[in-house]
Parts: sequence; C-alpha cells; structure tokens
Amino acid sequence: MIKKIKLVGSGGQGIKLLGHVLGNILTELNYFVSLNFEFDTSVRGGNISADIIYSDKKIENPIADETDILLQLEGKQEDAIKVKAKEKIIEQSICNTECTKCDIRCAGKQIPFYDVANKKFGSKIYMNMIALGVILKHLGINPEKVNLKNGLPEKYIEQNIEAIKYGYSYSD
Repeated sequence: MIKKIKLVGSGGQGIKLLGHVLGNILTELNYFVSLNFEFDTSVRGGNISADIIYSDKKIENPIADETDILLQLEGKQEDAIKVKAKEKIIEQSICNTECTKCDIRCAGKQIPFYDVANKKFGSKIYMNMIALGVILKHLGINPEKVNLKNGLPEKYIEQNIEAIKYGYSYSD
C-alpha cells in the first residue's frame, strides 16, 4: 500500500505546517513517510507545494507524478496543472473566478476554506488546519485517535486542533 498526496498553495498559507503535521500523524501510525517541498524563494505569496508519500513499506521513489489526493488552496499554481489526481479538494473561490492562466478543471470537492476559517474561527490562518481535517477524513484517520499536538506551534494550539476537528467533521 502506497498513498501519495500533493498540497499546493502560496507562501503564507501554511502548506509547510500542514505537511509537517500530516507527516507526523502518519509516522505516529507507523507508516514510512516521505515529505518534499518545492517553493519559491519569496516568503509570502510565492508558489509552494508539498508531496507526501506514505506506505507500510520503505519508500523507494519519493516522486509523486500521480497522486491519490490533490489539495489546492491557491489557483495560480502551475504544479497543479501537471498533477494527475484521483481526488481533488480545491478552495472554492478558485472555481468561482474565471482563471485564464490555469487549467485546474474544478472537478472534485470544492470547499470554501477561506470563508469557513473566517466565519468559524475569525481568521483565514486556520484554513490549512481545516484542510488537514478534511484530508484526515479522506484518509480514514480519526483526529481523536492521534496526537495532533505533535508538530503544531504552541501559540494557538487549541484553536488549530479545533480547526482540524472541524475540518474532519465538515460537510457541505
């Protein structure tokens, strides 16, 4: 069994944090995990993507050319155009605007991560943790059964955990 997940966004959206926390959860569940980031040198607003591969056996090739899940929080990413994914989870606002530079093909699950984070938690910074909860649900990993604190920053830890649990239980 080998699973591949691609996370796509822009700098400042918490893709690195999401990737690290998910990697820690998968490691806690005794999977072999490979986590690779690709990002521009700019801190905020630049492209960022993460490839997470996990398996019950050693990972021989840490390249994710085709993924099981694609999470896309930003619509300007050329990476997502190239990614073949069995399942797509896309920030809904990407699909509500006319995109002239990308070919995301807004199929799959569209979730208003920005809006939900702002309305439910008062800030868009929680959108990545809501997205993590949605991914955990797709992977069949109950957040109540793992140590969510492993990898989360101490500041706002309870709000982040609440956002993960909210994402896990989210329904349209």
